[in-house]
Amino acid sequence: MENARLESDGFKQYILALYYLLTMSFSITIVVVGLGFVAVGALVLPGIHDVLAGMFGVWGISLILFGILVYAFLWLNKLYARVTSNEGDEEEESGADSDLSL
Repeated sequence: MENARLESDGFKQYILALYYLLTMSFSITIVVVGLGFVAVGALVLPGIHDVLAGMFGVWGISLILFGILVYAFLWLNKLYARVTSNEGDEEEESGADSDLSL
């Protein structure tokens, strides 16, 4: 939002912030596309093509679940990287203390 505020003003900054959010986070984009599929399947296609409406719903739910799984995987990866980098820092600090005690 801060970058969007710096680059534009008024209503355009919110559109730009949404654009930044969707382009920088692939998993959120997948979930939004999945929600779009579910909306089209639930609002546009019933009564016209019932089977196609159901297929859009299944595809949408699949995309939503895939987006959530990708987000969870990336979040766990970031958490693991943080934990392992903190362990390395602690080992270096304890190694420096042991050198001083000799």
